[in-house]
Amino acid sequence: MRTFNIILVTMFLTACGGGMNHSAHMGMAVATPDLATTPVAQSNGIAIRDPWARQGTNGDNSAAYLVITNATSADTLLSATGDVATSVELHTVINENGMMQMIPAEGGVPVDANGIQSLKPGSFHIMLIGLRKDLKSGDSFPLTLTFANAGPINVMFEVR
Repeated sequence: MRTFNIILVTMFLTACGGGMNHSAHMGMAVATPDLATTPVAQSNGIAIRDPWARQGTNGDNSAAYLVITNATSADTLLSATGDVATSVELHTVINENGMMQMIPAEGGVPVDANGIQSLKPGSFHIMLIGLRKDLKSGDSFPLTLTFANAGPINVMFEVR
């Protein structure tokens, strides 16, 4: 049974990462963002740092990640939109009866007042479903992140 659960978790992580480098999902070799760096985008107290996405193949899925720093009252990331994929969705990971599951983030992604929210492998993330082109290391693409209070913020994501 333990082997079966390991296989299911591995299959889940593969789906979440679009079949790319799985070491990041397993907690290995994930870079910690430098919060002292200049944000790549900011608006109304929300700052975006380290936006990146996994490589992927046209028609497949990928995932995008970032760090949100909030210098004001509580806010919520409501949506992410862009032309890079047929569907762009906010997702999270839950543990239900010992099984890890990726589900849509109902109600969005909360960002505490004067807090930091990381969208990262195995947690909140942006799913890119049905890529419209190959995503290769070094490529970049825009997404618009829409917050309940801060409004829309255009962000360029780097493919790694």
